[in-house]
Amino acid sequence: MKYNLNIQERPRKLRYVVGQDMVTETLRRQMAAGSVGAAYIFEGHFGCGKTTTANILAMYLNCENPQDGEPCCECASCKSIMAGECADVIDINASKETRKDDVVQSIIEASEYQPLGKKKVFIVDECQSLSAGAWGAMLKLLEEPPEYVTIIFCTTNAEKIPAAILSRCQKFHFSAIPEPVITAELLRIAEGHQFGATEDVCRKIAHNANGAMRDAKKILNLLADENDFGEEAVTRILFGEIKTGHRDLALALTRADIDGIGRGVDAIAEAGENDFARALTVTSRLLTDAMELKYNKKAALNYTEQYLTLVQPLTEASLASLAAACDAAFKAKTDVARQNDATMCKVGLICNVKQISEHADVAEVKPVIDDSVKQKLEELIGQLTKRVSALESTVQKLLERPEEPKRPAEPTLREPAREMPSEEEEIVVAVRPISDDGDFEDGRSMAELSEDDGYGMSFDDFFG
Repeated sequence: MKYNLNIQERPRKLRYVVGQDMVTETLRRQMAAGSVGAAYIFEGHFGCGKTTTANILAMYLNCENPQDGEPCCECASCKSIMAGECADVIDINASKETRKDDVVQSIIEASEYQPLGKKKVFIVDECQSLSAGAWGAMLKLLEEPPEYVTIIFCTTNAEKIPAAILSRCQKFHFSAIPEPVITAELLRIAEGHQFGATEDVCRKIAHNANGAMRDAKKILNLLADENDFGEEAVTRILFGEIKTGHRDLALALTRADIDGIGRGVDAIAEAGENDFARALTVTSRLLTDAMELKYNKKAALNYTEQYLTLVQPLTEASLASLAAACDAAFKAKTDVARQNDATMCKVGLICNVKQISEHADVAEVKPVIDDSVKQKLEELIGQLTKRVSALESTVQKLLERPEEPKRPAEPTLREPAREMPSEEEEIVVAVRPISDDGDFEDGRSMAELSEDDGYGMSFDDFFG
């Protein structure tokens, strides 16, 4: 029997959306209060319920009998939306449209017409693909939206949305779903469909789903189609077809073994693997899982015994060598993408051997010093030791010397200050009367004045 669990088990009410309690509770309260916004942005991890929540919101806005913030899922409107036949709910995947401006233009034109039901809802998935011109045209509609229009943008990369758009929308973040929550949901689905999936199998599926419920359901769907939940089937579905050549190549990379790298690539080619980009992806997966097992022993519960037998030998290498080998495999994958053959795969890996050898077994690397350099260092150390000893003896002598008595401070000789005349004293200045012809009244001229007249210098010396 063939299943389509992503459709059959798609939540139709907010309370069935798992792992997003904060988002669903906020939206449910808005619906119950009748205060639904005109524009929303649902952003976050892939496969965690953004588009599903948008469809539930569209169902509620057009539901004929909403109940406590949830759609009834029984009226004609709800059934038509679940079947994808409602004309008032327009779902657009922007990443599949070649002309991005036409996406917004079709939304603007459709918003001019009244809905057949209560609301006209536009769900724009992968909206980060829209161009700058498309966002500019959308801005006018978001500034003055009609009362009957609600727009919901879904994206995994909200950083590409312009700030002017973000400020006009209510933004909700959808985080990756925890593994225990995915495990519990998978168990519920398996019990409902009477699958033979055990809790251990569901836990391994949840770990490899990387927080995406959609991917977890897809893996469970593949196992259910085969009706085989054994270890071999789970290992093949979860980890792919891994050959011993992949493990040997990973071991050679951790050891920077050039010959081993060549033998590993040849073994993969002889086993019928022609896609060497995929082979390097599998090798990188082995190395990253070995790193996880090295620092987290409990991670072994997330892998099958068959897979652990391949990964366990890699854990003997150091974390530094595992990380360097993984980086080399990723870089070689870029070269192989241009020319997919065994030779290019070998060249891409061997070119990174030097980098691997520099990081491999960092804890065991010991410095190698030349004998001449070592001898010179010893001589310098000896000279420094002698200088330090001499300095210590000098300091000791200075500390043992007796203190000399302090001499009294000698008085400084200063010139006595001149006494200034007091206000009561009169300063008498003798001035000789001078006649009209420029001579003094006693008949002597200016030239006849001498030092005896009280001036202290002659006339010629004064003007000389």
